[in-house]
Amino acid sequence: MMVTEYLDEKRTADSGIQAAFLGMMWGIMAWFTLEEFHDLVHNDVVMPLAYIVGWMAVVEAARRHTTLLTSRRYPNGQNKGWITTLGLLVFYTGIPLWFGFAFADYIGWEELEVAGFDVYLGYVFGLLVHATMGLQLFGWQAENVVVKPSLTEPGSFAGSVFFLMAFVWFIFGAVDFLEDLAGYLFLPLGLLVLLIGTKRLIGSSEPLPNDGDIA
Repeated sequence: MMVTEYLDEKRTADSGIQAAFLGMMWGIMAWFTLEEFHDLVHNDVVMPLAYIVGWMAVVEAARRHTTLLTSRRYPNGQNKGWITTLGLLVFYTGIPLWFGFAFADYIGWEELEVAGFDVYLGYVFGLLVHATMGLQLFGWQAENVVVKPSLTEPGSFAGSVFFLMAFVWFIFGAVDFLEDLAGYLFLPLGLLVLLIGTKRLIGSSEPLPNDGDIA
C-alpha cells in the first residue's frame, strides 16, 4: 500500500494522509509482534535485530536498484517524502533503543563506570544503531548529513528523522547520567548563581549620593 501510494502518479494528495496513518498503524502493529514472538524465539535481541537488519536490507536494495528513495510529488505538487514519517516515529525510531538495552542486558554489560558515575550502555548501543541507519539513508556519506538534508527526498528525510531521534535519546541518556552528577554539578552552579545574585542585589541597594555630598 505504501509503495503503491508512493509510485502512483494519479493519486490525490488527500490519499497521502491516509497512507501516513496507515504507516503509523503498521508501526503500532510491529510493536505488538515483538511481544507476540517473544516467547517463540526465547531471546529479547533476535526480534528487534531482525527488524533492524530487515529494514537496512530493504533500504540498501531500494537505494541501489530502485527509485523509491527519489523525490516524487502528487499532481498538485505536494511532495510524498513525508508519508512514512509517522510509521518511522512510532516504530523505527524506538526499536534501535529497544535493541540497545536488550543487547546490553544480553551481554551482561548494562553500565559503564565513568569517573565514578554510571553510563547506561543501552543508550550508547541505541545511538550507534540510529546513526548507522541514518547514515545509510544518506548513502553512507557522512558529509551529506550536513550538506544534503532534504524535506523532499524520502531517503535523506528519513535519515534526518533517525539522526533527530538519536539526538533525543542522547539527551535522555545525558540527563540520566547527569542525575548522578546533580549534587556535584548543580549545587556549585546554584551557589554561584546565588553569590552573583546576592552581589548584584547588594550593589543595587547601595544608597545614591545626595546633592550635598556631591557638592
